[in-house]
Amino acid sequence: MAVSLHRRISFSGAPTNREETKIVFHKHWPGRLTVAILLHALLVLGACAPAPQAALQHAKRWVDQPVIAAAVNQPQPVQLPPPRPTPTAVPTLTPSPIPTPSPASPTATPLPTATPLPTATPVLPPNPLADQLDAYLSRMVQAGRFQGSVLVARNGTILLSKGYGWANRAQQVPNTSQTRFRLASVSKQFTAMAIMHLQAQGKLSVHDSICDYLANCPAHWRPIMIHHLLTHTSGLPNYTDFPSFGATRTVQTTPGELVARFRQRRLLSQPGKVFQYENSDYVVLALLIEQVSGQSYADLLRDVIFAPLGMNASGIAPSTPELRVDALGYRRLGQASPPLDPSTLYGCGSLASTVEDLYRWSEALSTDRLLPAAELQQIFTPYARSYGYGWFIERSGDRLRIGHPGRIDGFSTSIARYPEQGVTVIVLSNLWSVDADGISARLVDLVFKHP
Repeated sequence: MAVSLHRRISFSGAPTNREETKIVFHKHWPGRLTVAILLHALLVLGACAPAPQAALQHAKRWVDQPVIAAAVNQPQPVQLPPPRPTPTAVPTLTPSPIPTPSPASPTATPLPTATPLPTATPVLPPNPLADQLDAYLSRMVQAGRFQGSVLVARNGTILLSKGYGWANRAQQVPNTSQTRFRLASVSKQFTAMAIMHLQAQGKLSVHDSICDYLANCPAHWRPIMIHHLLTHTSGLPNYTDFPSFGATRTVQTTPGELVARFRQRRLLSQPGKVFQYENSDYVVLALLIEQVSGQSYADLLRDVIFAPLGMNASGIAPSTPELRVDALGYRRLGQASPPLDPSTLYGCGSLASTVEDLYRWSEALSTDRLLPAAELQQIFTPYARSYGYGWFIERSGDRLRIGHPGRIDGFSTSIARYPEQGVTVIVLSNLWSVDADGISARLVDLVFKHP
């Protein structure tokens, strides 16, 4: 697809498509809001997290992104552990030959079937901690509160990698650790990585105006820097909140058509002044990636991230789920979610992946395989209200948490990294009502209680 990062309150139901500012507080974001602030927030709800009453009337028009407005403070860089020269936990898979990059096109390269983790990856035999993790998830499944795939790892060792419930209930296809799920807003971190790759190549700077690279850039966009898009401080309105979005959500759309929906609308705030989490920023970033690189968004991610890391099951989500590979999204158990064409989300939430591919990605972020240390530090610095470049970043006590949730029709996702303790938790669910971030937090608590 913040006022207080990971302690969030997620309103249930589906959002409205009215063009208005919305706010979502998740129970796992840090800090506590006063009752007065919370009451005020409920009066200005916007983006993709709905007001409860409106949600019941517009359940079929929902995309997950919350809009959160807050004044921008000076960033406080987080000291990350120094990058490892090479990953130790997940050996690089031999990637498929990379075809010659094709011209920019919104059409995604078909995704291959997920590749299992290599046998060299150290996986612990059953142990008390793994049993506790599995028992907790099994109870959630029995209670109708979870289905999906989960991976938990510590210090390069996978403690649990398993699927729960059905990927396709009607066809009796179970979820596995190799089932592919739509990532929703977890996609944003890959868009941010692609931008930083272009900066490392000297093709752009995050401090440049976006109008230096975008054709026919509106004059009122000239003050917007790439940095503002990455940190949700551009002031752009959230296009998935427009009434027109619901009518076009199933139609294949080009990047230019998406941007045209909001390019002439006034800015909601002066660039760099207000943090407002929304989707338009990362749609513009994806278009910028194509215009600077000369490749499609899908092809650049494949060449720069997915192929080098052996993430062979990752890429733009298919418009039609592939049986026995892709999870079918459900609004509630037994009720399939209405379709949503991934092209309507583009750089803000169009990707699909598996828990095992995302673990490869997480491990690579602790090394210099994808970016030099300087660019990695930029990504993981909390700028506006604990948001870096495609990641929420918080410190609570002795825990530094770097993560991001996602939610979209039929799917709820979460990736959380604790680099100082070497812990990674990935939760991908094909059940919209699941609190993926909440499940992740419970799993983390179990891990930290075990030495």
